[in-house]
Amino acid sequence: MKTIEIKIEKGQYLGEVLPIIETNTIINKTICGCGATTLELNAPRHSIIIEPNLPVILGKKAKHDFLLGVYEGVNTKQIEKYLYNYQNDGYYKIMTTPESFGKVRRAIRNVRMNLHKDFFLLFDECEKTTQDIGYRKTIILPIYDFFRCDNKAMVSATPIIIEDPRFEEQGFQLVKIIPTYDYRKDLTLVPTNNVYTTLRKYLKELPEDQIVCFFHNSTKGIDLIIGHLDIKKKSNVYCSSESRDTLIDKGYSNAFDRLNEVDEDVKLNKYNFFTSRFYSAVDIELPIKPVVIMITEVFSAPYSLIDPTTEAVQIAGRFRNGVSRLIHITNYNRKAKVCGRAEKEQLLNEQHKIYSIFRKLWLNTRTKGEVFILKQALERVDYSEFVLPSGERNFFRYNNAFREEYIKMIYKSCTRIFQEYEDSKAFNMDYQHCFFATTDKDRRIIDPPKSASQIELNKLALEQVRKLMHSKNEYDKEYLNQIAHTYKVVCNGVAELGFDGVANTGYKTKAIQDAIEQSILNKKMLSTGVKSAVYRAFKENTLYTRSEINDKLQAIFGRFDIPFKRSGCSYLIGNYFHIAEANTSQNRGWMLFSRRYEPMT
Repeated sequence: MKTIEIKIEKGQYLGEVLPIIETNTIINKTICGCGATTLELNAPRHSIIIEPNLPVILGKKAKHDFLLGVYEGVNTKQIEKYLYNYQNDGYYKIMTTPESFGKVRRAIRNVRMNLHKDFFLLFDECEKTTQDIGYRKTIILPIYDFFRCDNKAMVSATPIIIEDPRFEEQGFQLVKIIPTYDYRKDLTLVPTNNVYTTLRKYLKELPEDQIVCFFHNSTKGIDLIIGHLDIKKKSNVYCSSESRDTLIDKGYSNAFDRLNEVDEDVKLNKYNFFTSRFYSAVDIELPIKPVVIMITEVFSAPYSLIDPTTEAVQIAGRFRNGVSRLIHITNYNRKAKVCGRAEKEQLLNEQHKIYSIFRKLWLNTRTKGEVFILKQALERVDYSEFVLPSGERNFFRYNNAFREEYIKMIYKSCTRIFQEYEDSKAFNMDYQHCFFATTDKDRRIIDPPKSASQIELNKLALEQVRKLMHSKNEYDKEYLNQIAHTYKVVCNGVAELGFDGVANTGYKTKAIQDAIEQSILNKKMLSTGVKSAVYRAFKENTLYTRSEINDKLQAIFGRFDIPFKRSGCSYLIGNYFHIAEANTSQNRGWMLFSRRYEPMT
């Protein structure tokens, strides 16, 4: 693809160096917030701008009353009414989500206009088509019409150029905007083996009145972090409407699917959590500069892997007034299984070959039963998501698969993460690794999976207590306190029995508790006072009946609050003397020999 470079000065907007977005171009604007969307909104032509998520549309609509926003809840009739009655200097300006694009297409057809000839189609934040298609298949619905339009373009500060042959066939060019100034943002990368503890450490260092914005693409992970930090009342969560409903059911009163209502300012809490719905395109205009913390949890939230060259750049660009600090806290997995590009491509090509054979068989089959079975097989096979309805390869899904494997490879080592940030040329990097005695994998005992057995959890708790016992790190000590609160029996067992003593119980909670009680009892029975009383009551080298021993021991134990079996405890005399059974036809007893302990003074 041919590349054209255009320079831009500090403070300039895109419209000052690029009068209009030309057709068949992919605009790499390099910097966020330089006015690419505004350029198209002011262009003298009918425009349809496709935005990845609803919050972007609501934000733009609040600034431009001539703009029609199309999303869930806006119907075809409303779009038709706009096309019949409203024009901005003679031009229609429509902004839509990919999922609602079909309503725009129908409305244009119904008013007898031509989508492919009368409108300029702009895909904003175009990298999202590749990044999100893995879990959001409908995001590329407009692509079928996009390549049929006479006038169209894509734009992003971080475009991902995919290998769809239609770009080359239609002569697409890449227009790269080159800033003439240092536009890089300061970023602190914090590789760690314990995300939660590192997060607590960094928050503790911030001023009390500091506003913090977290970016973490897992509402489950957000819920766990908020619970760990005990900050629910001080937190807002911004996510999809489905996730919002789930959080509300869990007692979150401050969960939202948008930043603000149209006529209201953004009202953030002390702590604010954003999912990927808010990673790109959204303008967050604040009177203050927040601390922004990106969070990646490789083990527990694989969808939270942040792409340093795209998503991190977009996140940093959300805040129009800038940020006071930008931090990325992340763990990594050296043992992650990654499929290389060549291997993945070969695998997909082999699957496509077999899929095509089945599809051809389905197209040439006539009997009802055979058609049903073959169609069912084609729809249910995993590879079906890599194929368009026409049977051709879905190149966006292909590139998504390649990208996913590449990102997983990045997060195999902290060095590779750092290098990827360096290669992006978007950041001034600071590196602060943070490691603790216990890891994120260890933390599962605090929030264990339902499938984990109590024996397994007790064993893990014992291992972690062993790691933490001698750590002088204040955060390790905090975590040890958490374990002590959740696993009281195990920790009490360590204090009373030692590590080996707990292990010898088989890690069963009831067995540990019984062993603790027996140990405490044994200590009481062998206290100085009890031994002195026993040695005053019994003589060495003397035969006593069991009845005599029972009476004497029970009287002693009673004085020292030691529980005993009223049916008989004579055998316990063996704790104090070397003994031997001495049974006759008339009596059963014990012969007491020497004392087991030195005479009491």
